[in-house]
Amino acid sequence: MNLLAHGSIPHEVNQGSPPPRLNPWASRGTSPPFVELGVKRKLAHGSFEQSVTAFWSKARKSKACWTWIGAINSDGYGTFRFDGHNICAHRVAWFLTYGFWPAIELHHICTNRRCINVRHLQDVTRKENILARAVSKTCRRGHPLADPNLYYDRKGHRRCKKCIRIYREAIRVRNTPKS
Repeated sequence: MNLLAHGSIPHEVNQGSPPPRLNPWASRGTSPPFVELGVKRKLAHGSFEQSVTAFWSKARKSKACWTWIGAINSDGYGTFRFDGHNICAHRVAWFLTYGFWPAIELHHICTNRRCINVRHLQDVTRKENILARAVSKTCRRGHPLADPNLYYDRKGHRRCKKCIRIYREAIRVRNTPKS
């Protein structure tokens, strides 16, 4: 099913260049897992067209990032209920734009986890994604990873002191008995 010819995809998305890696599954002669996701079974929003419309209605587009305003998971990524599964919104945007699921992982070039603009996404291997994050100058929440906010744990991993404080405070509040 060619989703680009579907007509429900925003016109400005269709004009983007294809991803640097085309369908990696084609050379294997197989389909990626869930390639027909959203086509075979009944979707949460009724028909496939209704799901596509509901999906794009949860994006706030600007000149740069398209910010997801729907549900956000604990890692800060947008999520969307698609064919009975909660899937990261940027992965659904990739599927709706290019017609296939990313092979392994998507890297946010803009470093904004809520961005679903496919021009800001890169289909990469797990190793490439880890290396890209390793040189990051900010943590997941956007705090700078530099002194005095930088902490190295005993394994040598860089950690954000502000995020550690937020995490410890959340645990303290959760474990405090309610009166």
